[in-house]
Amino acid sequence: MPVNNEINHLTVIPGPACNLACSYCYLRDSRPEKTDPEAVLHGISSFIRYIRERNRNSADYGKITFLGGEPLLHGRNLKKWIIAARSLSPEMPLRVFTNGTLLDNDWFVFFRHENVSITVSLDGRKENNDSFRHFRKNTIDNNTAGSSCSVEPHKHDCRCPVQFSRYQDSKSVYDSVLAAVPVAERGNISVCAVVRPENAYYLKENILHIAALGFASAGWAPDMSCFWPDSSIEALSASAVQLKDYYISEIKHGRVPFVIANMYETLSAAEGGIESCGCGSITLDASGDFYPCDKLMALPAEERINYKLTGLMQKGNNEIRTASGEDSCRTGSEYGGDVLNYGLEICRQKFFESLARRGGKFHCNACLAGTLARLDGLNMPAEEKQRIFKSQEKLSAVVRSSLCSMAEEGLKLPLFRMVHGYE
Repeated sequence: MPVNNEINHLTVIPGPACNLACSYCYLRDSRPEKTDPEAVLHGISSFIRYIRERNRNSADYGKITFLGGEPLLHGRNLKKWIIAARSLSPEMPLRVFTNGTLLDNDWFVFFRHENVSITVSLDGRKENNDSFRHFRKNTIDNNTAGSSCSVEPHKHDCRCPVQFSRYQDSKSVYDSVLAAVPVAERGNISVCAVVRPENAYYLKENILHIAALGFASAGWAPDMSCFWPDSSIEALSASAVQLKDYYISEIKHGRVPFVIANMYETLSAAEGGIESCGCGSITLDASGDFYPCDKLMALPAEERINYKLTGLMQKGNNEIRTASGEDSCRTGSEYGGDVLNYGLEICRQKFFESLARRGGKFHCNACLAGTLARLDGLNMPAEEKQRIFKSQEKLSAVVRSSLCSMAEEGLKLPLFRMVHGYE
């Protein structure tokens, strides 16, 4: 099957600051970072110009997602970045990925005006969601949105909700999200649920619960930061099959329970026969620097810099250092202005190739690139790193298999194709 190495997605992470303290967040141990709003703006503009240049003045092919931390904490700067992106490309898809607790009518009005899609993090039923998603103590809620988040970073490596409690507020995140997102708005909002080993068996129940709350679409992703025992991987596999069987049955009976949000890349590969080298994304950080994977933001700055894609904003044939330290890439053409150069495609590919030589297999869902990079930065025995990676490898294969099975069966059904944009 041919491989598509083209970059089509910019993930903007303007810092790890967040009003939640989710036990599985890969940025939860990150040190506070000062955001350079102008550098972030320059990076966004460069990405859009790069997409337009590559696609003959059309930005239809690209997309931008604002992640965190919590992007709404950036208030005026977030609005400034979105307005600037819209001025450069009225048609490019923009999405904000938020924990949902800071949403209010002003944000909904702004996002509608700028045609920005919203994805909210919600893990399903209240007991599943609130087991791992918690407010930080002494932090902000939607009554003080726009304030700076000055909560100290986490000092512990544990992921146990009980041990983690010293950083938690007793308020329910589940209740806060539903209070912040009125039923009238949910039909325009997508939800992403994180699946933990502890609740893997309840994937189907949690996704159907999200749909019952009135949200337009729902997707899921496994927690790629922890060890998954075989029993939990098997439970996830079984529940994913149950979810697939339910969804396909509903479609066959002319009912659309919800749109599946996390399988568009899988559908594209199944329909067009092209797979991506990784996810087609590059990541822009708080300093305006580019990286080949958003999971690298979990590394300390002194380690993360080894993966930095340097020399991306340039004129002419300047050298670019690759993430793996191999021979530098060079641009193949010269054109005016500070833009991302075409050598970036090659440099990003080298990042994935260097990890693939160590056994990694990379695709859009449950990608192992971030797992390998993060394990490099952990102070633990090599045997334990290998144990974690092997569990993640099995997990990734299960996720891929379940989504491919859904795509294979769904694309044979006209209603499925219509709902997911293939008719």
